[in-house]
Amino acid sequence: MPLKDAFLKADEVRTGTPVVVDLAALDPVRCPCGRARRAFADAPVALASVHRVEIEADARAHYHRDHAEIYYVLECEAGAAVELEGVRVAVGQCRDDPVGGAASGRPSPR
Repeated sequence: MPLKDAFLKADEVRTGTPVVVDLAALDPVRCPCGRARRAFADAPVALASVHRVEIEADARAHYHRDHAEIYYVLECEAGAAVELEGVRVAVGQCRDDPVGGAASGRPSPR
């Protein structure tokens, strides 16, 4: 889809009461990367969801056929980073993972 077609038209904008979610209050669920707290994942009209993921040592590669992901690294142990398809993403950095891209969040020592 061309980027210009990805934006909502005025009559398509979601209406209603804004929703605020406290990610720390959500129960974590097991995911391929470790444990995730997922906000808006089950909302029928949400354009996106937010996952706070705690990467664990047994994280494994996986692929998403139906959605892209954007990773933002909040914190890592000293000298560590998250590695995605051989690209290190350090604290304060952001990475876009397109549909079909490998989503393997693994702790990576320096």
